[in-house]
Amino acid sequence: MMRYLGDRPRLVLAAMALVLAAILATLLLMDRGMRERAVDMFGYGGEHSDESYGGRDLFHTGVPIRSELAGETYAAYDARRDASSPQGAFRGFPCLGTCDVYAAGYNWAARQRLNEPLQCRGPSWPFVEGCAAYVLAAAPTGAGL
Repeated sequence: MMRYLGDRPRLVLAAMALVLAAILATLLLMDRGMRERAVDMFGYGGEHSDESYGGRDLFHTGVPIRSELAGETYAAYDARRDASSPQGAFRGFPCLGTCDVYAAGYNWAARQRLNEPLQCRGPSWPFVEGCAAYVLAAAPTGAGL
């Protein structure tokens, strides 16, 4: 029976390997915005599902969130805010306490004329979210932010 199959199993495996390589190459060669949209199709799709109030956050915006500010990671800050059921918001970002620090970050970004999410930095996550609110609002329509 194996005599009739010949090299077919090897050809099928080779074809599957080529398809997988093509998919990986496509993902690697996509521009950043396109890659993020592809990632969004398979997982993240807008506001995080744990955001019961529907507020914005910095995940998937391009704003650097890997460090700690005021001794807290962004994920810990966001979880603490989620648990507090915020009442007010600044440009879509739910305020933890007053929105004054968010406004300060927004005004700082405006004075600096920032135009890239990577440029947002500051002493606290609310300040950085205010900066992000300015940068994301100033982004051209369709920029994927």
